Amino acid sequence: MQGLFFSMLIAALLGAASVFLFSLAWMSILGMVASGILFMRGQISGRRCLMRITTDLTSCLGSALTLIISFQLYLGVLGRGGSPFEQMAYLAGCLPMLFHFFKQVSQRIDRLFDLEKD
Repeated sequence: MQGLFFSMLIAALLGAASVFLFSLAWMSILGMVASGILFMRGQISGRRCLMRITTDLTSCLGSALTLIISFQLYLGVLGRGGSPFEQMAYLAGCLPMLFHFFKQVSQRIDRLFDLEKD
């Protein structure tokens, strides 16, 4: 029974972490697009645009690689995630983070166009 609880806890944590990491990677991609738009409008310099894109690219790659490695470790190396209980726990971990992301996504996108960012 204790092993099942631990497996479900790890699955829920991975669910929450996967939404967080995916949303961070996605917002970084949108940040790169926003930087390009600001540059094309002449609102930021080429140097500042490049700095923003470099920061967002680093964040995107770091988040994506962490997510990939986490799933590879969890599914491949540990062989977890196959039971219905683990899958439900993963979903239970995802949902609060997903609702939180959707609640804030509009504000986060607006901040990507903030000229004082940096």
